[in-house]
Amino acid sequence: SVEGIGLCALHVVASAETFREALAPVTIGADKWIDLYRYSSAAACASALRAAGMIQCALVPEAEATIDDLPVNAPVALWAGNERAGLSDEAIAACDTSARLAMHGFSQSFNLSVSVALATYRIAARRREAIGAEGDLATAERARLRARWYALGVKNPRPILARFVSNSTR
Repeated sequence: SVEGIGLCALHVVASAETFREALAPVTIGADKWIDLYRYSSAAACASALRAAGMIQCALVPEAEATIDDLPVNAPVALWAGNERAGLSDEAIAACDTSARLAMHGFSQSFNLSVSVALATYRIAARRREAIGAEGDLATAERARLRARWYALGVKNPRPILARFVSNSTR
């Protein structure tokens, strides 16, 4: 879902093996297009996201604010916990704010994958509208991602990459 929405990074607080193994049967290869950052603690992840200038929001069902109340004048890092335990107290405390998905039926919550997909879709759409563009990646980051896409998506990418690098460095 994250890749399909047009986001290019996923930050995970979990053991690398457990998370990577869980991805394989679910993503059907979409994870190769995402930069995956792994952290051993919520504090380490929060520190990295804060250094990147992101607003950190805990996605929790008991929050008063909804996703539509979040400011999108800066990139938003959405924190979501697993379906059984939810977010840890440490993760919630590391966030700048919290929000919930508006629910209109009798159910109290969506499952994790649906929650993340709905929330990231809405936040990304609001961010794109606010900045008046499809995205806000720096030129160098766009070039790095394009080279990665060529390398991963094209058979014998060397000639294309060589031409791309040559054109980019003129």
